[in-house]
Amino acid sequence: MTSTALVCTPRGWWRVRATALAAAGVTAFAALAAAPVSAGAAGTAAERPTVTSITPAVGPAVGGQQFTVTGTNLLGARILFEFENYATNVVCTATSCTGTTPAGKYAGQPQPVIAVNDTDNSWEENVTYTHYRIPQVTGVSPASGTAAGGSQVTITGRDLTGATSITFGPGRKATNLNCPESTTCTATSPSGTAGTGVDVQVTSPGGTSAVNTAARFAYTSTLPTVTALSPNSGPVAGGNLVTITGTNFTCVDSVAFGTKYAASGKTAPRTPPARCASRPVSPASSTSASTTLTAGAPPWPRTATPTGPPPSPRSARPRDRPEAATRSP
Repeated sequence: MTSTALVCTPRGWWRVRATALAAAGVTAFAALAAAPVSAGAAGTAAERPTVTSITPAVGPAVGGQQFTVTGTNLLGARILFEFENYATNVVCTATSCTGTTPAGKYAGQPQPVIAVNDTDNSWEENVTYTHYRIPQVTGVSPASGTAAGGSQVTITGRDLTGATSITFGPGRKATNLNCPESTTCTATSPSGTAGTGVDVQVTSPGGTSAVNTAARFAYTSTLPTVTALSPNSGPVAGGNLVTITGTNFTCVDSVAFGTKYAASGKTAPRTPPARCASRPVSPASSTSASTTLTAGAPPWPRTATPTGPPPSPRSARPRDRPEAATRSP
């Protein structure tokens, strides 16, 4: 029987030694990272932990939200968010953990919640948590609507994804909320008080948007009605001033005659009350009260209008008649 001895050259010996040291370092680092830090009953988990749920599953990007995780073999576990941020104040039993969420780096993107104990971790990634930033509103269009509500409104801004409600003033929630992207939401305005302006605010798991002048909505009275015109006729060229009588003219910003808006420059420009829409007002109209309005009539295209019966086929023009025979002298 013969034996074989391993013979290493100086260069080969250092290569083997370096490989062994690297392996030992990795093993030591892994053991240190797996050391439990949470409080709980005496003892540590000996089997692989699992996470089956987290409540709530959404929260602010700044962290600080209290949560509860359920699962198995959680005693002594740490709870890891986004693969790199550990929760704080974690207390675990064998089937549940409570703690405080860390800040999130990947707002709006579901990230796995992982339990790590002294022997293993739950890498199934079946349970996720989503961080959200505080919404910001930069525009509301249209900026006014009737007090009865029902206006379709588009809200623009940032970090609107995940919005749970939009309010038009305290306690007045919009309906038909839809936020297809992080910069846009649409909703139907609730009813309000005519002649008032309100703040439009978006609420999401990240928080509630701040009040600002770009996020205002004005409630007008019910739709304007027209009861009389004076005069009720004028030249085709337009330009004559017409006094319009009716109701709810306070926030009117334009006047149309059929399909044509009132002639520009025929009346003085008007600035509506602050409670009305903030959009610019056409110089084509003005009001002196909520029941009276004056506007310049626009020009109207001329149309040919028959003034008599159609010509008879027998009434041909002279040049169309047969010429009389010419007599020879």
